[in-house]
Amino acid sequence: MNAYFVLNMKRNYKLNRSLIAPILLFSIFFLESCDQLNPIEKEQADDATISNKQIEITKQKPNPEEGELTDLYEEKKISLLREVKKEKKKEEGSNEDNLDERYREKGDEDKQGKEKLQITKYTTREDVQAQYQLDRRAYDLWKEKFLKLQPLISVRIQPEKVPMQELMKLFEIKEAEFLEKQVKEVLEDVYGIIPEPEPNKRHKIYGQFIICEQTQPENDGAYLGNLPDLKKRTMVEFNDDGLLYQNNSILDSSEEGLWALNPKGEMCIFFRDRHPDIYSQVHHTFFFKKSGIGKPVVCGGIIRVCKGKIVRIDNDSGRYQPSDIQLLLAAKYLFNKGILDHTISVNAVVKEKSFTLKEMLIIAHSLDLA
Repeated sequence: MNAYFVLNMKRNYKLNRSLIAPILLFSIFFLESCDQLNPIEKEQADDATISNKQIEITKQKPNPEEGELTDLYEEKKISLLREVKKEKKKEEGSNEDNLDERYREKGDEDKQGKEKLQITKYTTREDVQAQYQLDRRAYDLWKEKFLKLQPLISVRIQPEKVPMQELMKLFEIKEAEFLEKQVKEVLEDVYGIIPEPEPNKRHKIYGQFIICEQTQPENDGAYLGNLPDLKKRTMVEFNDDGLLYQNNSILDSSEEGLWALNPKGEMCIFFRDRHPDIYSQVHHTFFFKKSGIGKPVVCGGIIRVCKGKIVRIDNDSGRYQPSDIQLLLAAKYLFNKGILDHTISVNAVVKEKSFTLKEMLIIAHSLDLA
């Protein structure tokens, strides 16, 4: 009996296991045909412009007897959709506000720029014109004074003007005869740098200096910055310690720069590496420029400065084209300020001659301007 029952159970188990899959498939097909189970419907709220957030709502098709459940579902669906639309509208409004704010800021900047332009264009035009007239009158007065200055007609050499004792002490020369011989040799060769008389009288005698005007003012060009600021930043100071200072620091550069000295004894030096923010091209005439014209200078050219001392200087300036004599007189002035290095090279570019410190001093002291 027990064995027969066990055998029947095994047969039923195998039968049942083999019928599970067909029964399940039939049940699903039957339910679908009876429309008892509805496929899931998904609704997505398009929010790609903000966060690409997708909201999935699952609903069940209501039966006629479930009116209250249907109303509850519809209310919930409408509420969710309203929240989604409200959130989306809020985000869009926030973006629009930010955009409007950016446009407002940009508009304020444009407005300020236009106001600034109007101030420059209208408010200060008369001031600019008045200042230009003042500068022009000042330059005309200077031009009038310049024309009244004694023109450089000739340069004479007078060996007796050379301060022998000072040079002997400076260069530690013990024998006066040795120095006299050197002075004679130097002055015999100096006549090559004496300028010829000029018909245009561009060079004038101004105290201890010879000054010259700009060669071609109409072709000078314009400086794309503030000229008074350029002069202030490039002006150097002569201190008692025998060093050159610029903007309260010892002047030093590994590059060659531009230099110019005016009749007042003011000197400007421009090194590109010390003023990297000045992108415009700089000419010698820009240091002392008035009303679009570079004022007369003692000399100008190329310079090298190392740790506050001038180690090389010349008169290579196409705008002014100073004579070699002007360079020597300017170098003598700078020597008296104590800023020339004892190894300095004074290069006269007109006659292509190079002078040592001793030779420069001998020639500069012997000059007699007439």
